Order: sequence, then C-alpha cells, then structure tokens
Amino acid sequence: MKRFSKFLLSCMLLGSVAVVPTGCGGGGGGGSMTPPAAPEYENPYDELKDMPAQIDAQVKWVTAPIDEAHAAGAEFKALASELELSAEQITALGTASFKDGKVEISADLNVDVEAKAKLEAALDKIAKVSADLKTIPKRATKVTLKLGKYPLKVPGLAKKATAHLKAELESAAAEAKGEIEGKITGVVDLQSEIIAKAKGSVDEVKGLPAASAEDIKQLGLAFAGQAEFKASAGGEVSADAEADADAEADADLEAEAGAEADAEAGADAEAEGGEEADEASE
Repeated sequence: MKRFSKFLLSCMLLGSVAVVPTGCGGGGGGGSMTPPAAPEYENPYDELKDMPAQIDAQVKWVTAPIDEAHAAGAEFKALASELELSAEQITALGTASFKDGKVEISADLNVDVEAKAKLEAALDKIAKVSADLKTIPKRATKVTLKLGKYPLKVPGLAKKATAHLKAELESAAAEAKGEIEGKITGVVDLQSEIIAKAKGSVDEVKGLPAASAEDIKQLGLAFAGQAEFKASAGGEVSADAEADADAEADADLEAEAGAEADAEAGADAEAEGGEEADEASE
C-alpha cells in the first residue's frame, strides 16, 4: 500500500490549487459554491451575538475540501487494505477508473460484486473531492466579498439589537433586568469585536489558497503512502492513522531485529562450524 496510485492520485490532488506537477492537469472544480447561510434568528440581538461564529464558519468553508480529502483518502486506504489489494492492483485500478472522468472497475480485477461496488464508491468520492479542492480559490473570493459586507451591516444590526433589548427591559421581571442591561452595555463592544474579526478574517481568507498549497501537497504524499491522512486541514494526524504508523514502525523494528538475530545466528553457526573443522583436522 506504500506507493498505491502515486502518480494518479497525487496528480489529482497536487494539481488542485497552486501546485501543478509536470504531467498533471489543473483547473475545473466541483461541489457546492454557495457559502454557508446563517440560520434564522428570533431577534436581532441573537443574530448579532452569533456573528463571530458565522465568520468562523465562512472561513472554515473555504478549506473544507481539504478535510473531505483527508477523510476520503483514509477511507480508501482502509478499504484497499481490507480487500488485500496490492500496490500494483491499486495503481492499475486508479489509472483505469479515472479515464474520461468515469469511475469504472476493471474486469481484470478479481473482486466480488460487493467489493467492486465499494471500490467504485470510494474512487467516485476521491474524484469528487479532487474537483472540490480546485474550488478553494473561488471559495476564498466569495467569502472575501461576503465578509467585506459585515462592517457595513453590523452598525445597523447593533441599533436594532439595542432597541430590541430595551423593549425587553421594559417588560422584564426585576431579577432579569440586570442581565438585559449588561447585554445592552455589551452591544458596543460586541459591535467592535465583530467588525475587527471580519476585517482580520478577510486578510486571512485572501491568503488561504496559497496557504492551502502545503496541505494539498501533504495530501498528495499521503495518497502516495509517504505521509498520514489528518483529521482536519492543518490539524493533527488522526488517532487511527497515528496508530497505524506506530504499528508499521514497530513491524519494521521487529523485522530489523529478526534480520539481525538471523545474521548473528548465521555468524555463530559459521564460527562453530569453523571450530569443529579445526578440531577434526587436529
């Protein structure tokens, strides 16, 4: 499994955004190109209070395809291992499957109907994810425009939120008035926080296509068996992947130890044989 589909899958992934190796095609892209919409709110204060979380959701949407690619890659690697397919079979399978963008399992691959269906689904998912990776620059552009409108929207929403809270204050029970007054006082700080966060996030999002290039490069290496699939973009290696890596390292150490032991046993046997021969000659 260490070098399965090295050229094909690495090409698909590394050609997605900013890194296009020789022989790989770029461009294209798929998936939904609509940034996440905010939920419906009961009142303007709830909407204002939730704006920082909505900004975070917009930023996360830009690099969501990287998380999806890590998940799809880990699933595909596990499936290939489950079906006990060799590196050569996987490479041939991948090359045949993505011809003309169609996912088809070669008749030469000796797997049952259920396994064939699983492989087709896994390869289809990888094809979709690789197309989605190419949308990161467009996603960044859309989110940049959307976040740029927040500083213009927030002042008006803050006024509506304050008016709503003051109306609540008039009819509130005595024990609730202190909390509502605190919210009214906090609107000014919340407004400033949202505007600063939106402006800072615009700068962050503008840099995401270039920043994602390294993540996508690591994805290509993971599909080539030279790195691990992560739980999320820029995140830590998943616990399962880390366990697999540790198990593989342990197996390598055991193999090396076994080889050393065999070599030492061979040397001892040779030495003993030499001593017996010397004794016989005497």
